[in-house]
Amino acid sequence: MAESETSRRASKKLIRIDISSDNVCPWCYVGKINLDKAIAASKDQFHFEIHWHPFFLEPSAPKEGVNKRDFYKQKFGSQYEQIIGGMAEIYRGLGLDYNMDGLTGNTLDSHRLILFAGQQGLNKQHELVELILDGYMTKGKYIGDWEFLIECAKKVELKGAAEFLKNPNNGLKEVNEDFQKYSAHLGGVPYYVINGQHKFSGGLSLDGWLGAFQVAAKIIWITRNGQVFGHEPLSPFGSIRLYEYELVLAIPAEKERNDNRKELDNNVFLDDGEDCLQVVTQILNSIPVCNTLPYLEPLRKTFKA
Repeated sequence: MAESETSRRASKKLIRIDISSDNVCPWCYVGKINLDKAIAASKDQFHFEIHWHPFFLEPSAPKEGVNKRDFYKQKFGSQYEQIIGGMAEIYRGLGLDYNMDGLTGNTLDSHRLILFAGQQGLNKQHELVELILDGYMTKGKYIGDWEFLIECAKKVELKGAAEFLKNPNNGLKEVNEDFQKYSAHLGGVPYYVINGQHKFSGGLSLDGWLGAFQVAAKIIWITRNGQVFGHEPLSPFGSIRLYEYELVLAIPAEKERNDNRKELDNNVFLDDGEDCLQVVTQILNSIPVCNTLPYLEPLRKTFKA
């Protein structure tokens, strides 16, 4: 009998990604493009749940909109050409034209609509974010234009979008609450939290996303005679934390060992110290810009002891 979609999903580990983003942030779109590529490459391994949360890079930006080039020339001053030129080059590398035409302004209405879309499905919300970011970044659309926002809503079959936007109070409380919960403490975006633990920021590359998925999906336990199954290990060196990733290290107690390597609930148990080092090295190397040597040397000393 063919395996059902439900059973296939149940067999995959859930990767939940909470994304704080603003819809005038060019790096947020870069991160999303690479995230979507990584999801497509990993869909046979993981089930993904993406949640978008509001952030306001320019909270006092006018709702009526201002000329985009003039606004950023005033903001960046003498660095304008360098910053915009660098961003345009990054977008060209993704096969896109970074468009500085049109207006920029307040993003509140777009955030209201995105949270409203989430009530009708996370996939619908994710698709709406794509259309809004693409329209603003590459087509010169104004982020505060209701006609543009409603057009995006229609393309993802979002019901009641026009009526929702007409009342400026609709979704306002939800946006403020969501901002306070997920984004108020941040100094910039994009900002990502994977499975509530692994946190990082910036327009992550495709390889960066793929590595982050692997780290989030597997915590390495290499314990010394401590409680391992479902408990925090009592190893002398506890855990390693770097770039806000955490690897818990210990060696299984004698009664918990098998002759061969054993895997349980996505935690890896190994008996041999050198094998442990190989696994930890592989995991650490999957984290972008990570130098493993400072973290591996204490392990080598522990295993030799």
